Parts: sequence; C-alpha cells; structure tokens
Amino acid sequence: MTPFDHCHVPLSLSVFELRGHRTRVIRQATLVPGIYASCPVPLLFQPGTINGKLYADGGIADRGAVFGLRPGERTLSHHLQSRSPWRRRGSPAQLVPKRDGLCALTIDRLPRVGPQRLAFGPSAYPRAREATLAARDGPQAAHITAPAQNRSQMLAAFSAPIPAPGCPVAR
Repeated sequence: MTPFDHCHVPLSLSVFELRGHRTRVIRQATLVPGIYASCPVPLLFQPGTINGKLYADGGIADRGAVFGLRPGERTLSHHLQSRSPWRRRGSPAQLVPKRDGLCALTIDRLPRVGPQRLAFGPSAYPRAREATLAARDGPQAAHITAPAQNRSQMLAAFSAPIPAPGCPVAR
C-alpha cells in the first residue's frame, strides 16, 4: 500500500465527509483508499472509508477541486463546463473557480462524454487536444478565463515544457 508521500508529485484530494457535510482535503493517506474516497458518487457507489469516516466525491462541494490548493499556488485548471440538469443557471458550481495563481482553460462546444455517451470520445479527444495546443500559443486562440494579473502566469504555464514524456499533448 503506497502512501501519498511516496508520489513523485505532491497529491491532495478533495473528499466530502458525509457525516459532517463538508469538504475535507486529504494530504496523507494510503493511495488507493484515498483516491477511492474522493470518487464515489452518492447513490451510485458506496462511500469510501478512511479512519472510520465515510467520504463521497469531493466534487459535491468542491467542483473545481481548489480546496486543496495552497494560497497563491500556480495552477492550470482544465475546467469542465457543467451542463448538468441538476444545476441551476448561475449556480456557484458552474462558475470557473477564481484564486490567486489559478488560470483556467475552458473549451467551448466540446462533445460530452460519459457512460452512456462513450461513442463521443473519439471526436472529443482531438478537439480538446487542438484547443489546448491553441491555448498554449496565446489567450486569443481558445476560450481561456483568467484574472488579468494571472495572464502572464498562464502564458508561462502554457509555454513551459510538459513534464510527462510521451504525453499526447506534448509538442
């Protein structure tokens, strides 16, 4: 069982504590139970358990997965636009998260992929890749949202080499 601190990249996960009805950030746990605790969608999957506490999908109250970010931490967020029928128009869950150091990439009109829509994957992936590469070339090339003071950070993030060798988005 691998603990979080053995990961090559620092890891923190948002989880929703069912008893306390609040988001918690896990920075120390065993990897598999920690990841599982951050994923279960209520009523579809059983809650994850860590130290006797029950947890569900961290996106319940932290859709943008920003609770675990340290203040001012430089972050590029690939924000998925919500078209959920359960979300009210203008709901905070639909908004792009705003934090110092965070820049968000939002790709408009991307085909939605899900358990009942797997056939859209082959068309969604190249469109997402193309838009991401265009965004690296400048904010006018794709729909990018970022506070004005973070635009230079965003462009630096896009122009920095992608650290994962063989990554399909790498140039």
